[in-house]
Amino acid sequence: MILSAGPHPDIKALKSAWESNQNYEIEHTLIKDFNKELTDYNLLVFYQVPNKKLQISKDLMKLAEDKKIASLFILGSATNANDFNELNLGMNLEGYSNSSNEVYPSYNSAFPLFKLDDEFLSELAKFPPLNSPLAQYKLKGQHFVLFDQKIGSVNTDNPLLSFSDIEGRKIGYLMAEGVWQWKLHNFLNAKNHDAFNSVFLKIVQYLAVKSDQGYFRLSHEKSFEENKEILFDAQLFNESYELVNDSDVEILIKDCLLYTSPSPRDRQKS
Repeated sequence: MILSAGPHPDIKALKSAWESNQNYEIEHTLIKDFNKELTDYNLLVFYQVPNKKLQISKDLMKLAEDKKIASLFILGSATNANDFNELNLGMNLEGYSNSSNEVYPSYNSAFPLFKLDDEFLSELAKFPPLNSPLAQYKLKGQHFVLFDQKIGSVNTDNPLLSFSDIEGRKIGYLMAEGVWQWKLHNFLNAKNHDAFNSVFLKIVQYLAVKSDQGYFRLSHEKSFEENKEILFDAQLFNESYELVNDSDVEILIKDCLLYTSPSPRDRQKS
């Protein structure tokens, strides 16, 4: 569910990106008209909400917090910084003004929550800047920053896109507006929207997915015949449940006498 104070070309661009996956049902409602059950939704997108021009119900925001509904907050020129700070979302806007900076994304290659497609990364350098409210963005607790803000050729410490988990509630923060221009330029450069769609689909996948299983899964037969080959199948996932193939796994096997078989690393040393 996308909730906003009014229309914006970003909303149309994001909605079409998410609807490119037929498994997602996306709705957009003006927040003043919203009268449905929040708990019917896996993810809430607050587009420039809280908003300078509209007083929203604090009960609505409190319910989203209490029910731990995953949320994506997109900030812009109409964001009410004071109301946003009062939500205690793990980020504060300090020194907020009515001005904005043109910012480019600076990619954090160590970001662990999901992988970006090579196609998107190659297009990223060609995208135009976004408009980010002029402020200092103070992060509280653990955050995973996908993009920092770059002004011209200067990298800054201000995040552009980051994620946190507050007591089991996943939250994403996009500190800029104007992503509709990314979609437009993606089409101008590649004649499709694949790169644009891919990154915003991954954002939704991470935020909306329920962590109901472990990230490491091991499967094998429960009993074995003597002198038969024993096979173990292991899978490692990141927090978006994408397969991770660049990590090593070692297994130690003990028999009934507690004899431990040497690991492959130990056998190489001997």
